[in-house]
Amino acid sequence: MRYKAKFQQYLDETAQIKDGYLQVGSFSYPPSEVLEAIDEISFNEQYDEWYQNELDIILGIAASSYPYPIARYAAVVLDEYDNCNHRLQALRSLWECIINFMFALIIGECTHLDLNLSSSELSGKPLKFSDCYTEKIALKIAISKVLITTDFDKEPLFKNLFTPELCDDLSELNKQRNKIQHALAQDEDMSKSLFDSLIDDVNRVLYDLNELENIRCMIYKSSQSSPTEIIFGVLSGDSGIPKNKDGTIIDGEVLQKLKKGHVFIENNGLLFNISPFFIYLNKKIAYHKKSKNIYSDIADSSKEYNLDFSPEWDLIKKIF
Repeated sequence: MRYKAKFQQYLDETAQIKDGYLQVGSFSYPPSEVLEAIDEISFNEQYDEWYQNELDIILGIAASSYPYPIARYAAVVLDEYDNCNHRLQALRSLWECIINFMFALIIGECTHLDLNLSSSELSGKPLKFSDCYTEKIALKIAISKVLITTDFDKEPLFKNLFTPELCDDLSELNKQRNKIQHALAQDEDMSKSLFDSLIDDVNRVLYDLNELENIRCMIYKSSQSSPTEIIFGVLSGDSGIPKNKDGTIIDGEVLQKLKKGHVFIENNGLLFNISPFFIYLNKKIAYHKKSKNIYSDIADSSKEYNLDFSPEWDLIKKIF
């Protein structure tokens, strides 16, 4: 190539970015592929820097845009904590809320789609209806992972939200419960140190759940004149204050069984009930804690309620 240097100068002078592609002469390339091809080390360094920046902001995104129960705890961890002990407790509550919400959403959608869970197995044994109202966090993770990896006749949307790898990461976080109890019994320095060692792991879980930005958590408020039209209150961000929204539901049988305070999930046009796992009570969200009837306040877990949601549990029992 007698005039290679001059040709290179021409390419350098005329190259441009158009529609996200690097145009060199008559060829177009994604900039990411160019960087990875010519300098893989720099590409990996840029990736690490980008990913860390994403993790640094995900907590704020979760506090403002994720479904309310998760957003509430994310906001406390972000900047609404009183001290280091409180922040560490909130971090644990955040990942436990993620587990409870994942479990509720999975079982709720399975119930809505009438998916038969009787053939699903955990540790070689069939899943039982009584597993649904367990208070054991580890069991909720294990059941969720089983259902995420089960092949159903109807493909549920929760498979686009949750992965087996996410369940594994949550299991690892759940193993830190004893360390947290020990740190809280010591001093704030130990709580801060443990928080600092865990926050990136929690942020990675939140980042894997970025599709939750498209999920809406709503409460049932009232029915309208049309037998299929209802009013919802949308719980947006960490405020927990419902905003009215008109909505429709087609299943008349479900409509007849609705109670004020039922909590719904809207995912990609699909609307389904996640009560009795989450309920709206006294202008607050409460979550199912243990047995069939014991509920705990999201904002204050020391407050417990004894509530009868037998019809809702009976609907779930039908899929086992």
